[in-house]
Amino acid sequence: MKKIRISECYEIQSGAVLSRFISKSKGGGDSAPFKYRQLTMAAVDAAGIVDDRKNEDCSAMTRIGEQCFTKKGDIVMKASLPCSPFRVDRRELEGLLLSSNFFVLRPKSAEAEQILDPLYLVWVLREYANLAIGAGSNGLIKRLRARELGDTEVILPELKKQQLVGRLYDLRRREIAVRKREAALLEEFYLADLRDMDAIAKDGGAL
Repeated sequence: MKKIRISECYEIQSGAVLSRFISKSKGGGDSAPFKYRQLTMAAVDAAGIVDDRKNEDCSAMTRIGEQCFTKKGDIVMKASLPCSPFRVDRRELEGLLLSSNFFVLRPKSAEAEQILDPLYLVWVLREYANLAIGAGSNGLIKRLRARELGDTEVILPELKKQQLVGRLYDLRRREIAVRKREAALLEEFYLADLRDMDAIAKDGGAL
């Protein structure tokens, strides 16, 4: 079956090295003029589902190039295993600042996605990470290299089969995301209920 290197269709770029000029904004007291929302490692789970509550506000004295921010259609992944790839497919995921802990993959041309479907590529990257972990990482965090990733060969079935695999995988991810959001909402509801009960108890049981 035909194979293709990822770098033939997608440009792979590391995020910015932020430590020298980014400061965390605590309570709005930072005087740096440029404010950003940064994607954190903790915000992206193993399935590539992003919890925006775990992202962070940050600021800088200088403007950061727009190539370091997520755009619609990007494929974002951690630069270490497990790489937790995901596609930027909703507004809440756009405009996030990427540190050097992440890679972003962008199609080299308008035709690239017709050769290597982006959702299929997300699935491939997920499987690639699983294989790499199983091949002997011994539980240690392995740092990935952009060149190594770009040289990775992908089996290339016909486009319709790629799209089917990619969309089935994406549907599964969305299902997991919905369940996580439901669990979080239930947790918030129960915590609020417990706080109300605690307040009532402190008031001597008065309703």
